[in-house]
Amino acid sequence: MHSHPTGERLPREGEVEGGGDEVGGVLKNLSMEPKSLQSEMTVGAIALLDVLGWKGIWQRNPNAIDELLAEVENMAGKAKAISTRETKVSLLEDRYKSIRPDVFSLSDTIAITVEGDVEPALEFIGQICGQLVNSTIFKGLPLRGAISYGPYLKRQNAMVGKAVDEVASWYEQADWIGVFVTPSAMLRFPSSPEYLPVICPKYAVPLKSAQRREFYCVDWTFWSIASPNTREKMEERRGKIVEALLELGPLIPEVANKVLNTLDFFDAMMERIPRNPPDSADPKAVA
Repeated sequence: MHSHPTGERLPREGEVEGGGDEVGGVLKNLSMEPKSLQSEMTVGAIALLDVLGWKGIWQRNPNAIDELLAEVENMAGKAKAISTRETKVSLLEDRYKSIRPDVFSLSDTIAITVEGDVEPALEFIGQICGQLVNSTIFKGLPLRGAISYGPYLKRQNAMVGKAVDEVASWYEQADWIGVFVTPSAMLRFPSSPEYLPVICPKYAVPLKSAQRREFYCVDWTFWSIASPNTREKMEERRGKIVEALLELGPLIPEVANKVLNTLDFFDAMMERIPRNPPDSADPKAVA
């Protein structure tokens, strides 16, 4: 059974009733028969990211709704510009010419879909998720989520399909701020995704069940595009992230675990940057 932060169940694939809120009712407007739904499905990557601590957020940030919507609108605009080649963000930007991205909000949850082949779709959705996680930390809107890959059907803000079911069951399971790739997407990689700049090799993700399981993760620290000369800047950035996380409120046990697990991930990514830059290193700015 899939659940939303409100505790309401997400309908299973093929269902058309149920769900009182926006996320729980993602199938409301899809009244076709299951076989017809399957014939119209496409294949791509789906991400769901929810704001941690949304309940009561109005007390510490009365502008939370406007700021969240602004982030969604900004990222939707960027995604459209990149996919239509109005702007270049990667040497591999030709890989994006066949994808179709969409970014929208479902209450306190950000939904992202990227129709396309597995590698360019995951690279593209990873860039979107990474930028969102990185920017929202400093606005008191920390995000946690997951990315799946597979068949789905989207009509306006209603979605159905195996990829939807899977990401809906995983996106609230991690005990940190960040985004990981679910099993369906992991198993579709022909090999380790080390060549994808924003998808880091397997990391032991802390789960709410107190277990850790290895998944590919979105590198929202963007260490992979940082040169050795920027290690000091990454360390300074860590200090700013700590300050932003402390603003979230008192570090009661359940909050402290998320904060510390998030910093553990940042430190693990930072350790990948060589400490002794070669003479030929070409300095780059940290994203």
